[in-house]
Amino acid sequence: RRQRMDLAPFARLLIGLLLPTITAIAAPSAISREAHLASIAQPLPPTPLNEAAAVLMRDGVVRISDVVSPEQCAALKAHILELRDSPPSAVPDLDCVVGTRLRFTAPIRVELGYRDDLLLPLQDPMVSHTLGIVLDTLTPLFKRCAGPLLTLDTELDAGGSRRRGASVAAGAGDDEDDLELVELAALIAQPGAGHQTAHGDFRRGATEPGSVDRLPPRLVTFLYLQDTPTVEHGPTMFVPGTNTAEAHQRFYKAGPTGGATDDVAFAATLVAGDVAVYDASTLHFGGANKVEGNVRAVMYFGVGLERDAAVLAKGRIPDGHNRKPAVMLSKCRRGCK
Repeated sequence: RRQRMDLAPFARLLIGLLLPTITAIAAPSAISREAHLASIAQPLPPTPLNEAAAVLMRDGVVRISDVVSPEQCAALKAHILELRDSPPSAVPDLDCVVGTRLRFTAPIRVELGYRDDLLLPLQDPMVSHTLGIVLDTLTPLFKRCAGPLLTLDTELDAGGSRRRGASVAAGAGDDEDDLELVELAALIAQPGAGHQTAHGDFRRGATEPGSVDRLPPRLVTFLYLQDTPTVEHGPTMFVPGTNTAEAHQRFYKAGPTGGATDDVAFAATLVAGDVAVYDASTLHFGGANKVEGNVRAVMYFGVGLERDAAVLAKGRIPDGHNRKPAVMLSKCRRGCK
């Protein structure tokens, strides 16, 4: 609802970019499947940073502990809730990076029932400071995994499709200047939020991903801003090893109550300051928040290979907006100014 009058073109673009997320949040919950996965989920185990790349490439998700201090997390959570509840900015944020969901000076709140998706401004000092702390720890992991996980067996062509059989560029993602920030936001779940429908943020194996997914393949990081000790607290659930075209074909073909899994799931019952990093195509869902007074918040961001977002968007930005250059990870580590 923020900036509706000033940002109508961007709002329409934003809804397009959010379609997979909105569908997952707003769709009727497939109780039999999601409730089953939640009931058998094991805690997502922590992994030492020097072993994280192997686990991420094997399972499509990895947990790393103690990335940000609990005190910093508590302060950021309070700040995020203030941003969510504050009146709209009097000065519209008209800057736009092609194909991304990035904001620079003002947040945008998308209300989705008991959940909110709050796009965070990069130039907010507390947000950019925390992002820099996380990137200082995780950038080596991104550099190691981005090429193998984000470059499919095809590559984007100028029309937003992926050419079958195209070769992977040697060393893709090996440098932080090859990695682009494509989203930065917070997810906030109120008590009473039900299970999301299980989904992947990016669908593998689509003939033309540009017609299905509005953001490119990416690595997503969830920074937990408070302790989430049990399944009843609404942690994110992950189905490991499902970041493949074969897994997606089985899963989506089975429909909303199908059992297209191997009955293995992880519950991200993390503590404040821990992160879960996942391949955006790994199947997952937000769990039901059943604990009274538990306002669960995570800050999250997505990292893709340079130019993929712009190619999928075919270079277009909303009318009346200012084209901004891609935000590379090296810049974010210096404060995203």
